[in-house]
Amino acid sequence: MMEGYLSKWTNYLSRWKKRYFVLINGILHYSKKKGMPYKGSIHLDIAEIKVNKKNPKKFSLNTGVTKINLKAETKHDTDLWINALRQAKSSFTLGEKSSHERMKSLEIWDNSPKFQAILNCIQRLWVLDATMEEKFSLLEEMPPPLLNPIQDLLNAAKEFKNLSSDTLALLEEEGEECKKQREIAEEKWHKTTTQLTMKIEKTGKENDEEEEEDEEEEEKIGSNSSDEEFFEDAQSQYSPSLIVPYIDSSITPIRQCLPFRKDPSIKINVWKVIKDFIGVDLSKMSVPVYFNEPLSFLQKFSEDLTYSELLTKAAACEDSTLRLAYVACFAVSGYSTTQNRIAKPFNPILGETFEFEKDGFKLVSEQVSHHPPVSAIHVEHPSYTFNGQTQVKSNFKGTYMRVKPLGAMHVRIHRYNDYYIWNKITTDANNIIVGKIYLDHHGTMNIKNQTTGDYAVVKFEKKGWFNKKAHEVEGKVFDAEGKLKYSISGLWSERLTIKNEATGEEIPGFEIYPYPADYEHYYFFTQFSMQLNIEPDRYPGLCPTDCRFRPDQRALENGDIETATVEKARVEDKQRAARIKQKELGTEYTPRWFYLEDGLWKYRGGYWEERREGKFKNVPDIF
Repeated sequence: MMEGYLSKWTNYLSRWKKRYFVLINGILHYSKKKGMPYKGSIHLDIAEIKVNKKNPKKFSLNTGVTKINLKAETKHDTDLWINALRQAKSSFTLGEKSSHERMKSLEIWDNSPKFQAILNCIQRLWVLDATMEEKFSLLEEMPPPLLNPIQDLLNAAKEFKNLSSDTLALLEEEGEECKKQREIAEEKWHKTTTQLTMKIEKTGKENDEEEEEDEEEEEKIGSNSSDEEFFEDAQSQYSPSLIVPYIDSSITPIRQCLPFRKDPSIKINVWKVIKDFIGVDLSKMSVPVYFNEPLSFLQKFSEDLTYSELLTKAAACEDSTLRLAYVACFAVSGYSTTQNRIAKPFNPILGETFEFEKDGFKLVSEQVSHHPPVSAIHVEHPSYTFNGQTQVKSNFKGTYMRVKPLGAMHVRIHRYNDYYIWNKITTDANNIIVGKIYLDHHGTMNIKNQTTGDYAVVKFEKKGWFNKKAHEVEGKVFDAEGKLKYSISGLWSERLTIKNEATGEEIPGFEIYPYPADYEHYYFFTQFSMQLNIEPDRYPGLCPTDCRFRPDQRALENGDIETATVEKARVEDKQRAARIKQKELGTEYTPRWFYLEDGLWKYRGGYWEERREGKFKNVPDIF
């Protein structure tokens, strides 16, 4: 282990920045300051370490996907870091001896088909490695105009990385399964030997006759545990965070992580894709699948219900203005799930749906229009009803992307017949070209109780220079006569506080839930988000149009980019063909669960009734 401050090159605007680095277990982590959360990590087993020939204080780490340039205070400090990094990297080197020893330790896999696949991948990896080394040596001798070896090298490098990913995934999956099986076997063996030892100590008899009886007893105990039971137990304990039995339709299965662990340090060149689309509505643009997170926009829409308990709190208040304050906090809370979420959700296919049950509410949403793309949502709860529709318009402004949701959100509190309406605000994705991309929500949200006349004005401050006013929210709640009753303050990314202007009493509005462990490796998903795309077989009788059946989205969640890309193109082509056929027949698509009235998409009803009957009627084949 080694730790300390180094200067890290950021960009031509910010230049060198001091960061605190920690080298442990072959991984170099860095953060802004000592003790703060890590901002990134470099795995040394796949990193190339280079010292700058012109400046001995500088050195770089290059994984082939990302590269960081570092600088120490003195050459002595650089030497210390280089030695520590190379020593850490050498522990991962797969030489002939370590390769033989590692393969020997994996004899348990001999009869596994995956083991043969791993061996094949490893053999191909080293052939490609040799090819790359050969091309590198050629590049040193050839003049710049001869670029063919470079192209060959790039092709080999691309296949090399794909094979590395496949191999590591197979190793991790099979190794984890073997580990679980071994632990169970050891536990059963320990239990058996403990029982025999206790029996011997209790009787105190150690003659040959009793030793034979003990051996018979051991065989008897061992025979009670068949191979079938052994592997069944191993399967049931494998990846407990991913394999969750379906219990009841009113209980949401829980998982702590996604099937594939994504490296958050991998940079995506957004500029390369959207540089030609300045001023164009990007919501109609099909982007590469690696820009996406493994959720449909319908599922992301449901994240507005993450802090739904704020609506149940509102329903329990007799003071109409305090009810409005809670509703305002609820409207703000939906933005808390977007922190660090820069990946784009999948554009829903026309007719795509999503259902979800949690905390007493039942949610159904549907993609009701393709041009313009409109999503509608309906949520039922004993205390409230939530409805909404949104059309996301996004434009690239040259240095940032602006997202403007169109459409209103509606909440009814049943006990008091309150009816609230509000619109969403604008979001900017900044630093598209240079620096770390971040989201900035800004604008004014006006919320009005149509029943009582009470209203709230909630302002999201735009982030200024040096993070001034970043994430700040200020709100005022007025009664029907315009008298200030409550104020709301805090950060949309952390917590809000409600203050009674008459008494000075402060009431908790909302506070974010703890994030899952290693959430940065899972698209920065919250605990709520983790549950939205669990495999459809955990929900028997699920509607065939549900997002969970999307093959491209499922492949991305499993880390299979190639399959996700192919399936995304296939699904989009299928939607395009269906639209052309409708045009030829002179018909228009009719949404299954929502209908348009006076500019509002309203829930038609019947979804949960057909769900209970176990058969959905007249649903399109979209996947």
